[in-house]
Amino acid sequence: MFDAAVVMGPLPEGSFFALLAECGDRIVRDGDFAECYSSGMGRPSIPPSQLAKVMLLQHRTGASDEQAVECVAWDLRWKIALGLPVDHQGWHPTSLTTFRARLLLHGKERMVLENTLRLAAELGMLEGTAEQIIDSTPMLGAAATQDTVRLIRHGVKKVIDAVVAVDEEAGERLADGFGVRLQPTGRETRRAVAGPG
Repeated sequence: MFDAAVVMGPLPEGSFFALLAECGDRIVRDGDFAECYSSGMGRPSIPPSQLAKVMLLQHRTGASDEQAVECVAWDLRWKIALGLPVDHQGWHPTSLTTFRARLLLHGKERMVLENTLRLAAELGMLEGTAEQIIDSTPMLGAAATQDTVRLIRHGVKKVIDAVVAVDEEAGERLADGFGVRLQPTGRETRRAVAGPG
């Protein structure tokens, strides 16, 4: 009775929220972040996979930490995408800041992007290995000064650029899955991520 998906009904097919609800557990799992937490100091009160999914939703919507936590508490689309009950109150915004720091400290800032690429390859959206289409140098260099959301946004744009250059139709499908609009301007196609930023 308190499940957000039951209250709201199905999300629009192909929407980012529906894709995250369906495939989110294939992109991030709590076990992926085991190194970021101490095994002898209790368990984290917030599942790290939930925080990673919140950051993906932040990328999609351009929400700040405060806005994202507010959406977790009040937006049924976010609750469905995260698998939360309708009465979930969200978390404090500093939970996201602390989680980003853990990712950087343990070298996990690229993990969500890499897992997304792996899943895209499994679904036949990419051909060849991910290493052939990604140069991680800018992401690693930027890690000291940029937060994880910005790193993920930059990485996703680079992936879409590379896919569009090889196969425009596959690039469009990938862009649609991430909620990125492809806008033609002159001879080139420029990407514009929905939302501010």
